[in-house]
Amino acid sequence: MEDLGSLRAAFRHLVDAFNAKNLDALVASVHDDVVQIGAFSPVPVDGKSALREVYEAFFHESESATFTPINPHFRLNGSTGVSWGHFALALQLKGGPVQIPAGCFTIIFTQVGTQWLVCASHFSWLPQGM
Repeated sequence: MEDLGSLRAAFRHLVDAFNAKNLDALVASVHDDVVQIGAFSPVPVDGKSALREVYEAFFHESESATFTPINPHFRLNGSTGVSWGHFALALQLKGGPVQIPAGCFTIIFTQVGTQWLVCASHFSWLPQGM
């Protein structure tokens, strides 16, 4: 399943870009009309430029942030790819202690040519103690 392998690689690239605070690589991985819900903004983030602003502010406010997917799953449906699972986020805001909240995610990719681009994503925090 070559396409499933390329979807997994696109997901890994997205995670690596986030963990490296590589804003350009992160934004290059998303569709112009991307929509993101949850985690880093209290309202849906609509569009690539809006997403760039949200992540730029988040990276500026954080000393470090490491997203660790836990048992991610992948599925293909034609030119649509879906990844979902749980995550831990080792997060240290500037001047604060390290926190490691857990959550769940869904990321929907669309295939444009040979490249997988994120077209929608949803992140939500799990209640503490789960």
